[in-house]
Amino acid sequence: MAFWGNGCLTENFQYKIAGTSCEPVVKEAQLKFYPHQVQKSFPQASGLAAMGAVCYLGINQ
Repeated sequence: MAFWGNGCLTENFQYKIAGTSCEPVVKEAQLKFYPHQVQKSFPQASGLAAMGAVCYLGINQ
């Protein structure tokens, strides 16, 4: 796993995926792209707000 944020590859971290943008990526094992308003799509994912996330791209191979 890898995490890209603030324009660079950053250190990995652990969190519960229930209700996050990562959950469908892991459960469906496919690419998911939320090009805008990702915080509105996953309001219970407090980490997105903490990061100031605007979009999300997740890949599970």
